[in-house]
Amino acid sequence: VEIAGWVNEATDVGDRVWFAQEFGGNLYAQATAYNSGSVEEMWLITPVINLDEMNDPRLKFMSAQAYWNHDGLEVLISTDFDGSDIIGAQWEELNCNLAGEDDPNHAWIPSGIISLADYEGDAYIAFKYVGEDGVETTSYRLDDIEVYDGGSGIAGYNVYAGPCYGGAEDMVFKGFTLDQTFTDNTWGTAEAGVYKWAVEVV
Repeated sequence: VEIAGWVNEATDVGDRVWFAQEFGGNLYAQATAYNSGSVEEMWLITPVINLDEMNDPRLKFMSAQAYWNHDGLEVLISTDFDGSDIIGAQWEELNCNLAGEDDPNHAWIPSGIISLADYEGDAYIAFKYVGEDGVETTSYRLDDIEVYDGGSGIAGYNVYAGPCYGGAEDMVFKGFTLDQTFTDNTWGTAEAGVYKWAVEVV
């Protein structure tokens, strides 16, 4: 993948990088360690983002997985990355919804709205893949990556569900909706029980 201003590199572990794929006219980035013959660590990093220019900076994107056998994708933010020294920068993991074991192969999963309001100044967002041929070879895909100013309006709603008698830590992100309707696609496959739902305005 070669996009102006983006960094797409392997660290000292492995030599693969994120690559472009196309299906049905849709172009996206993909990473996998399958058939690489080694351990792989790949970083896809946005151009610099001036968070101070936005009232309410937010991130959203779509991810998909195929042939899952490990959680190999992380989404990170740095405010001291210099544009080249990945290892020397400090990176903090962002809490977002990623395609995982329970999602169908190739299904695009929304990240939800990730607030970047706790950060200031220049920042970079990184999508880090780690895997090993023959051991951890899940393929991950990325599309529709967007950092934008949420302003003071409502972008939509993050929907969560959890056991009726559980705490906040037991709530699981189920999806994002632009309006006040939401369809739970796991209905009929979830374990029987009583669940509670929560909605976060974003």
